[in-house]
Amino acid sequence: MAAALATCAPGYRLDLADHQLDLREFEFLVGRAEEHRSHQRTEKAAAALNSALALWRGHALADLRTLPVFESLGRRLDERYTFACMRHFEVELELGNHQGIIGELRSLVAERPTWESPYEYLMLALYRSGRAVEALDAYRELRSTLVQGLGVEPGPQVRRLHRAVLSHDPCLAPARPGGLRPVP
Repeated sequence: MAAALATCAPGYRLDLADHQLDLREFEFLVGRAEEHRSHQRTEKAAAALNSALALWRGHALADLRTLPVFESLGRRLDERYTFACMRHFEVELELGNHQGIIGELRSLVAERPTWESPYEYLMLALYRSGRAVEALDAYRELRSTLVQGLGVEPGPQVRRLHRAVLSHDPCLAPARPGGLRPVP
């Protein structure tokens, strides 16, 4: 089915089928991944998330963000992408792909230096990859950014993870091969 451009007041309307708009495909795949996760089909969730993230090209509506309506919509879409990224990291950690996501996580913390969740995933991935010192460095980097830049300490969850890394807490080991245990 071809896209149809229709004239309608006060301008034009582009009618697209669901499969013709990558945003709809992205949302479908993210929803499918959530469904797979809820049924413990982690590998299928990973595949759906990887397919969804592969559709993304930079910031949403980047060329149009000088207009307020597109800036707001672009931010909302970027948040959906970030949500999918966080799920991707969770799933990859559950599958035991710690080393495979370290580079992606480093890029994300460079882009979002005050977001704690990517630092948590980075610390855990580094620790599980036998790089405990680098995991501690990541915590110091986050703490420095938050304290010096905003005057706040990292939140309780990332502080608990820091203590667990320091003490080599067994809870940081996967629950089973490829599994993930929550940090106490």
